[in-house]
Amino acid sequence: MTEHATSDWRHKASCRNDPDLDCWFASAPNNTRAQYAKAVCGRCPVRLDCADEAFAESVRGGIIAGFHTEFQDEWDALCEWLGRVGASPARQSARRTATCSQCGKAFVTKQSEATRCGPCKQGLVDAGPSKKRLHELRALGLKWRELGELLGMRENSVQTIVDPKRPYVLRETEAKIFAIAPTASAVKVA
Repeated sequence: MTEHATSDWRHKASCRNDPDLDCWFASAPNNTRAQYAKAVCGRCPVRLDCADEAFAESVRGGIIAGFHTEFQDEWDALCEWLGRVGASPARQSARRTATCSQCGKAFVTKQSEATRCGPCKQGLVDAGPSKKRLHELRALGLKWRELGELLGMRENSVQTIVDPKRPYVLRETEAKIFAIAPTASAVKVA
């Protein structure tokens, strides 16, 4: 990590208060949502800190510093942008299996001190319950547009949550989805 990087850098990140943080976890590297996230990263004042941490910890999930790190060519581009060749420090040590202290799932890591899996580090949760809840709300007659308005998200962003390829959703997004309380005559936000 750069010498100027501290845990405070996240508070300066351009994505921090974006109303649609799920864009950073778009399933395709070059779809409209991914391009939006990459553009925000491109203007971010702490982009280098974000990339440094991703490299140091070998974080391979979502769009980080403008690179969709789940894809090898984009990970390689991030490393090249940082001026680094070869494996990150986290990738150079031996692999071990650990249990996530947050979700309890087993994960493979090369970091001896790792206590949380990648998704939990990024504030992600299993998308299954959110997908089920959205389907229930749709069965009550809610349109994607209405769900987007209730969630403070774009309509297409809500639709991508139910994509079968999408394994995770942000914890905050899940909370918003479950805050929608159906009643006998209408749906309201709890």
